[in-house]
Amino acid sequence: MATLFDMAPLEESGLKLNDAQRRAITHGEGPLLVIAGAGTGKTRVITERIRQLLQSDDSLSGENILGLTFTKKAAGEMKARVVKATSERGKAVTLATFHSFCETLLAEADPQRVMLDEFDHWILLRRNLRRLHLEKYRRLADPGQFLNDFVEFFSRCQDELVSAEDYQRYAAGLAARMEAERETLDEDTLVERLETVALQQELARAYRASEELLREKNRVSFGSLITGAVGLLERDAQLRGAAKKIPLHPGR
Repeated sequence: MATLFDMAPLEESGLKLNDAQRRAITHGEGPLLVIAGAGTGKTRVITERIRQLLQSDDSLSGENILGLTFTKKAAGEMKARVVKATSERGKAVTLATFHSFCETLLAEADPQRVMLDEFDHWILLRRNLRRLHLEKYRRLADPGQFLNDFVEFFSRCQDELVSAEDYQRYAAGLAARMEAERETLDEDTLVERLETVALQQELARAYRASEELLREKNRVSFGSLITGAVGLLERDAQLRGAAKKIPLHPGR
């Protein structure tokens, strides 16, 4: 029986592949990081990789393969290509967005937790504006002016697995470096550095307050789907083993 570490040569699929793409498709033992820019054939390489895995090992089930991407459109296109290339076996392959897969994991762990979209997240922050302790980012004429930016910024942090605690450490590090260099800075540079530190510290406080509010209300934001799921998988070995068996929620 062939294994994933002793794969057969790549069969021709009618697609022209360059050497780098072929190496990614036929890679055997261990993880592989492929760095590729726009228009370099990432989707084709992933679908061909899945085809190669299935065709190299008759005992491998499509249920044991998980492919994640950022958009539903891309996931749908990948699924169509995999099924076209591998027929019935490809239908069992899970191809989904990062957020939909993570939402499934979190829903299995806590079915009562409700996901908030960006607008609902904005409302939650607006109703609890005092908890954010805004000074630099607050305007008397429009106290919620920066909340849309906050929701987007928190989500970007979470996409990169930067937690509120991580960001607080980053802000604290900026403050510590500024203090260490204070005596060497001219007046204008010092004023600029103080302003930067104050802004970053306020962002860190708002990020932490947002996460606390979500936990208290048993809610999860769109951005925190990924960080929440990663945290679950890191803490729960049994869940890691069972994750591939969880069916995805339709329509996400």
